[in-house]
Amino acid sequence: MTAEPRTLNEVFNIAVERFRADEFMRFKRDGAWQSLTYGELARRVRELALGLVQSGLERGDRIAIWSENRPEWNLADLATLAVGAIDVPIYTTQSLDQVEYILNDSAARAIFVSAPFLEKALELKPRLPSLEFIFAFDEPSAQSAAISRVEDLASAGRTWFAEQPGLYESLWQGSQPEDLATLLYTSGTTGDPKGVMLTHKNLTANTLLSYHWSALENRRDRVLTYLPFTHIFERAMWYLFLYAGAVVAYAESIDSVAANLAEIRPTVMTSVPRMFEKIYARIIERGVGAGFPKKQIFLWSLDLGHK
Repeated sequence: MTAEPRTLNEVFNIAVERFRADEFMRFKRDGAWQSLTYGELARRVRELALGLVQSGLERGDRIAIWSENRPEWNLADLATLAVGAIDVPIYTTQSLDQVEYILNDSAARAIFVSAPFLEKALELKPRLPSLEFIFAFDEPSAQSAAISRVEDLASAGRTWFAEQPGLYESLWQGSQPEDLATLLYTSGTTGDPKGVMLTHKNLTANTLLSYHWSALENRRDRVLTYLPFTHIFERAMWYLFLYAGAVVAYAESIDSVAANLAEIRPTVMTSVPRMFEKIYARIIERGVGAGFPKKQIFLWSLDLGHK
């Protein structure tokens, strides 16, 4: 596979071919940084994708993702795309009414959820005739026939791969550039959320243009990601870093960004103006409140910097 990718599935698999043994994801578990290589991620995506198909999910189905940022978010995204399904990201800040509207409007058959949203998903399920499956990233606190663990789904996919080793490749290769990849709903601040339809071609073109513009080739950059993947900016950048062979580290939370910056020391980072405004305000607050003579030195250096 040497030509430029035409779908997000090809973006992923070309990157895996190029960087299979290299580290890609870095994340904290129990206070310690852990990592996954491109090859390990590819194996997990394959297992989860086959698990989805074995559950009865098909090409064209809508599969929602309701979770904070974590490696499993992207794993669910890639597995959904691999089987030709369409993912529907949900903001963690959206009200229950808005989530119900999105799941009903998109006719989602399945939803991936992290622990904070599992009970809410169970509450919504009886009111959503199209929703058949709830896949839990984390161990459920209480057993329910309506919940399937992602680990069990992957285990089933592992078994099925041993029986049908060629199925996964035929699935992800079946997607076409014009196929719908995601339904991206707005936050719903003005009326009901609106679903934006983005194809594989849309997001792949964005990845390639960003790649050629950014000059990230052969750099092996380190990235710290903290913006929500539900927003298309961070998700599109994640595809870019995937394709460029970067190491993507996941901030533990918005409050941990400063500490994680010191630990990861990223060479590249995506952000929004509000974060820079907060950093600037914190610097000014500390400088002005430092007391004499540090305050005077701070104001002098700030004035010198402006000049």
